[in-house]
Amino acid sequence: FAGLPFADKSFDVVCASFVVHGFHKKFRKKMYAESSRIAKSKVIYHDYGKGLPSIPVLLIELLEMIVGGDYLNFRKNGLKEMKENFKTVIEKKINPSLSWYICEI
Repeated sequence: FAGLPFADKSFDVVCASFVVHGFHKKFRKKMYAESSRIAKSKVIYHDYGKGLPSIPVLLIELLEMIVGGDYLNFRKNGLKEMKENFKTVIEKKINPSLSWYICEI
């Protein structure tokens, strides 16, 4: 994710949906840094939250564990990691299992 072909501060806002949870912590840090580099003010991630899963989400959890990645660790620590990498982070719950993470640079 590092080294995208865009100049610093190329975009007003950078958004990513259902991407962050698929990477391990080391790569997520690189993603946070690169997103911060190319955004002017905010980065918004739409991804899983820490809430209790519903029945359909339990199926998704099973599939995510089969696929691999770092889904369970992200659900547990994702917000904390973002707060370590951005000036401020607001978690906006979409439903019990999904969130928007609005990150200020």
